[in-house]
Amino acid sequence: MAMPLSSVARLEELPRSALEKVGSRHVVQYRGEILPLIDIARVLRPRRNGDARRGSNGTLKHAEASDTVQVVVHGAGERRVGLVVGRILDVVEDTFTARTASSRPNILFTAVIQERVTDFLDVDGMVRAAVPDLFTGRGEMRGRKGET
Repeated sequence: MAMPLSSVARLEELPRSALEKVGSRHVVQYRGEILPLIDIARVLRPRRNGDARRGSNGTLKHAEASDTVQVVVHGAGERRVGLVVGRILDVVEDTFTARTASSRPNILFTAVIQERVTDFLDVDGMVRAAVPDLFTGRGEMRGRKGET
């Protein structure tokens, strides 16, 4: 899996103990704000009948497997969201000419990067689906001094 570098603000490794829950959503206190977390593996997992309510705000499986969590911080305007991933392999800058459209949800297209067939995540689509209030301003969690 890959995502365009333009959608990455930072790469972080956070202690599992820093994760908190607000309602059904996992968050972490990050650089003076409350960063909502989306478990990419959970978003990409096909839902079964009866699982309609289970989404990206459920248990963070990667968080349970080790003492740290790999997070790709995605900037969405002035707001950010953390994408929890199994592991961050590399940051590469590459061009590709061959790519195919994807019929899978949350995948933009598939291309060959460094001689490997690679799915490109639809990061904006996943964020809009998992944290809709990030874009609408509804329910925004404020954390700066003097704001209410």
